[in-house]
Amino acid sequence: MRAALAIVLATLSFGAWAGGTAFACRYEGLVDEGSGKYLLTLHAIEDPDVRVSFVPNRRLVLHIQHSVRNPLPSGFPPVSAQEFNAAIVRIRADLNTGAVTRFGVMGSALREMKGQTGHYRVYGLRLEDEKDPEKPDAPLVVYAY
Repeated sequence: MRAALAIVLATLSFGAWAGGTAFACRYEGLVDEGSGKYLLTLHAIEDPDVRVSFVPNRRLVLHIQHSVRNPLPSGFPPVSAQEFNAAIVRIRADLNTGAVTRFGVMGSALREMKGQTGHYRVYGLRLEDEKDPEKPDAPLVVYAY
């Protein structure tokens, strides 16, 4: 009985961490606010599969910082500083080219900022391989955690 209960609890906890969604967007600005904090503005080309509110013209403003809190406010384990920095480098590269890219959200990673429509707090970023069999050479996608 205990073994069965342990398996069920493990399955539920992995299910809570599983699942994410990515959507097409164009990065419009990344401001380094110092102390590992960034302000990312992006224009959503596709609707995310998560409930969000936008600032005018389908823009999201993400207040991003690296946190080692375990778990993160989203319920996920923290990402490493190296993973976070690699995601910031990727955002800067996409911003410099102006290309359409994809941004991903794991679970409840976008933490709504009260009183600021379209503004969200994010405590971790990581590059993820979406493993799309139809696009085996697709670039890694920045995901919020």
